[in-house]
Amino acid sequence: MSTMIALTGSGLCLLMALLFYRETDLGRAWHEQAVERPARRLAAMERHHLLFAVALAVLFAAGGEIVLLMGPEFMAAYALDLAIYADALLISYAAAVATRLRGVVSALRYARPAAMRRRSARARRARIAAVRRGRRPANDDDGPAPGKRPGLTLAA
Repeated sequence: MSTMIALTGSGLCLLMALLFYRETDLGRAWHEQAVERPARRLAAMERHHLLFAVALAVLFAAGGEIVLLMGPEFMAAYALDLAIYADALLISYAAAVATRLRGVVSALRYARPAAMRRRSARARRARIAAVRRGRRPANDDDGPAPGKRPGLTLAA
């Protein structure tokens, strides 16, 4: 009981300081904390905040019976909201990873030198065939000239 009287007395003293001593540093600080900050918070409230506050006030006014009866439903709704939030978070993370991975693959694909690029089987066959066609001996080739064997040289 004495704690409640002390709290009420302190509140009245602060309210009197707010009303009569506004120009002092303490009055300005109290005005900022007790009037301006709550007014800014109330101005930032939207319709869904007000609906939630009204529903909560009705639940508190009705007593503990409604809270006990509706407790599981509130917990289920909260769990559902949390699951939807987690799903949205994972989907956005997967989309970001896919976008980043696509960019990395594209950069790696164009950064490789031409010699390292993989040729298709058809291109390799065509290249090998072209090399073979260019190296065929002529019909009049009989081999190396006499005395010109590979590895042997005649000294003059």
